[in-house]
Amino acid sequence: MMRSKSVALGFLLGTLVCGGALGFSLDRVMTRQACDAGSDRQAVRAYMASRLQLSASQRDAVDSLLDIRHREMSKIVAPVKPQLDSVREETRAQIKRLLDSGQQRRFEDWVNESKKEESKQQ
Repeated sequence: MMRSKSVALGFLLGTLVCGGALGFSLDRVMTRQACDAGSDRQAVRAYMASRLQLSASQRDAVDSLLDIRHREMSKIVAPVKPQLDSVREETRAQIKRLLDSGQQRRFEDWVNESKKEESKQQ
């Protein structure tokens, strides 16, 4: 009786972890797409400046702050980036297993496009 409870709990925890990783990955992809309507930092900054009607000096100051934030966040993420990349790749492999061959090709194309965009932004 105790063994079956342990197995059920282990299965539940495994499902929770996999679901969380999948949800996190999909959220990142979808959020990136939403921000990406031509997706580079400059486009986002231009949109922000336009939306807030920033003056030239305000825009320069905001750009400097965003540059600092990007550098600081990159430093924070650097130690765990290999783990994040591993989770991302495992999730992509799991998603790919759910797809038929045509969907797998389209998914691969989409992943490759995402990788190219990511490398441009770095």
